[in-house]
Amino acid sequence: DINECHVDNGGCDHICENSKGSYTCSCNTTHTLAADQKSCVTSCTGYVTQQPTGHIATTHFPHSPYTSNANCTWIIDLPTTYNSVELMFDGMSIEESANCSNGSLTILNGKDEDAFLLASFCGNQSAGTMQTSMRTVTIKFVSDDKLNTDGFSLHYKGLTERPEGVYLCNETIQMNTTFALPSFPSKYTEPVQDCLYSLVAPTKLYRVKITFLYLDMQNADCSEDRIEVYDGRRSKMAEICSGSNVSEFVSTGRHMRVRYIGNTVNKYRGFHASVTFFL
Repeated sequence: DINECHVDNGGCDHICENSKGSYTCSCNTTHTLAADQKSCVTSCTGYVTQQPTGHIATTHFPHSPYTSNANCTWIIDLPTTYNSVELMFDGMSIEESANCSNGSLTILNGKDEDAFLLASFCGNQSAGTMQTSMRTVTIKFVSDDKLNTDGFSLHYKGLTERPEGVYLCNETIQMNTTFALPSFPSKYTEPVQDCLYSLVAPTKLYRVKITFLYLDMQNADCSEDRIEVYDGRRSKMAEICSGSNVSEFVSTGRHMRVRYIGNTVNKYRGFHASVTFFL
C-alpha cells in the first residue's frame, strides 16, 4: 500500500490521514474542509493570524448555499514585516437587495472599533483584486433567513511593499495620487507634532491642486488638531480643522505644502486627500 500522505501531504492543506488504499484530508479546529475535500477554509468566525497567505470562504462554496442568519467575522492580522494585504476574489454570489440589507460582504481596513470601511458587496459582483492600506483587515459576512445563494470565496496574501497612497511624514510627493497620515485609516496613537508633505509639480508650467476627501479631527477652532496648507514653501493659505467648509486648494506655482498637527490621541484619524498636478 502506498502512503499518499508522504508526497506533498497528499495535497491536503492541514492534516492527511492515510488508510488502506486511500487517504483523507481534515482540518485544524479553526478551519472547515472545503468542497474539494483537500483545502481548508476558516470557520465562520475567527482570527487568521501570522499566516502570509490563506483562503477564506463561506462553507462549501460554490456547491451549496451559505447558512441562514450568518454573522461571520474573519480578521487577518499579519506580522509587522508586512504593510498591506491583497485580496483576490474567486467568486461571489450573495442575495441582492437595496443597500445590501438582506446580506453582504464587508471589507474593512483595521479591526475592532478602529476599522475603516473599504468596500461592501452583495449580488453577483465581480470584486476582482483589491489591496488594503494596512496589514490588518476585517472581513464580515452577514445573511438573513430568506434567499441563500453560493456565498463568496477569496484568497489573500501579505505584501511587504508600501501600498499606493501611503506616504511617511516629511516625504515629497511628485505624482497624482492620494495621501494621508501614515497611520490612516487607524486613529493615531501618539501626538503628531509636525507631519509635513511637500507637493512638487514636474515643471514650473504646472500648478498643484489639493482636495481633502475626509477629515476627522478634534474640534472646529483648530486649537488642538489642524492642517496647515501652504502655497509654495512659506505662504500659508489656510488652516483646516473639523469644522472647515473649504476642501479644495490650488497653488500659484509648482509647490505646495501640507502640515498636520494633532494632539488628541486614540480618537481621530486625521485626513485623506488627493493631489493633482495640472497645466
